[in-house]
This record gives sequence, structure tokens and C-alpha cells, in this order.
Amino acid sequence: MMMQRAFTYSIWIYFLPLVFIGAFFLLNLTLAVINSKFTEAHKEHAAQEQKLKERSMGINDLDEMDRELTSKDEMSIAQFITARIYAKKMIEFLRMRQAIKRIEQERLHKIKEKQAAIAAAKRQIANAAPPKKTPGSNLKYAQTGGNMTGPKNLIGQ
Repeated sequence: MMMQRAFTYSIWIYFLPLVFIGAFFLLNLTLAVINSKFTEAHKEHAAQEQKLKERSMGINDLDEMDRELTSKDEMSIAQFITARIYAKKMIEFLRMRQAIKRIEQERLHKIKEKQAAIAAAKRQIANAAPPKKTPGSNLKYAQTGGNMTGPKNLIGQ
């Protein structure tokens, strides 16, 4: 029995164009969908601009604009993500400011405590009586025999 071959080397003539034509078809399909969405968005934008021009030429009714803005409470995903990112940054900034304020208050409190301690020490020094000189309490006084005239007496004796 002879075995049949399940493939041939000339099959590339079929599959190579199939791959390229398929890729070209899918690329065109994707570009067509994108083009239709852009066209739709452009038409919407042009209609909104036309409506704004008509309003600016005609009636400038702010209440009507407010009603229209409040009735349209939709937000795109990009706007939501952007708002969320900036909200997080704002919260981080406010927390940082609170920490800086707390640190500054602690620093000022420490400075006030030091100033109060210095003022108390100065009052204590000012209110304290000067030490009394008694015989025997000072070596110089004892060596000079009660005469506190200075170093000449120490050298002479």
C-alpha cells in the first residue's frame, strides 16, 4: 500500500494571499468603524456649535442654559479618572499642609517653653541674694587673713 501525501509544497500560493487579504480586510473594517465614530462625533459637535450660535444671536436665556447643564449630568470615563486623580492629589496636598502646620506648632511650643524657662531662670537669679562672704568659706579670704585686697597679699605671704 502506498501512502498519500497530505500536503504539497505549492499550497503557499493559496495561504499567503489569504493572510494578506484577510489582514487588509480587517484593517479596512477597523478604520471604517473609527471613521464612522469620528464623523458622528463631528456632526454632534457641529450641531452644538450651531445651537450656540443661534442662542448668541437670539435669546440669551441663562436659566435655559442652566436647566440644560443640570439635566445633562453625564461624565465621560476620562473626565472621571482625571477628577479622581486630582482629588487624590488635593487630599495628599491638604494632609501635607496639616503635617507642616502641626510641626510648626510643635516648634513654636518648644520655643515658648525655652523662653519661659530662660525667663524663670533670670527671675530666680535676680531674686536670689548674693552669697555672703564668711571667714573660711573662701580660700583666698582665709589666706589673706581677712584682707581681700587681691593677689598681692597671696604672693607676699
